[in-house]
Amino acid sequence: MKVIFLKNVPGKAKAGEIKEVPIGYANNYLFSNKLAAVATPATIKEAAIRFEHLKEAEKKELIALKSTAEKLESMTLNFSLKFSSKDDDTTKEVLSEKAYDSVNAQKIIDALTEKGIRLNRNQVKLDKPLKTVGQYTIEVNLLPQEKTYLKINITGSLKNAL
Repeated sequence: MKVIFLKNVPGKAKAGEIKEVPIGYANNYLFSNKLAAVATPATIKEAAIRFEHLKEAEKKELIALKSTAEKLESMTLNFSLKFSSKDDDTTKEVLSEKAYDSVNAQKIIDALTEKGIRLNRNQVKLDKPLKTVGQYTIEVNLLPQEKTYLKINITGSLKNAL
């Protein structure tokens, strides 16, 4: 049976493709989940128009993502963490071991949202929270085959321990 795929089906076809599939697979899975429709001349024309609009929307989205990627590349986020110290030693070793807080993916997303850039948590690639003073470069997954990097600067202030 010839069907036109309405959505991407992993391992089978992408949206808009016309393929021959077994009748049982089409009836029991593809049609019931609205993943495909029978490939008649009318549905083929309708699908071609719909997928032209989708391609145009995807191009616009890709342009928007590229401009966001350029903004991220030129941006540096600054965070200040509080550290404890019994003496007045403000060396990096002291600041790295006694952090009260850390910079995690959610804090990065919140800071970007304040600057007008919306990201999902899974787009920020951060293996573990940042707890030490310094400059970091983290990967942000915006575009499927391009890497985007964001600079993070962490400074510290001391909170005297009692």
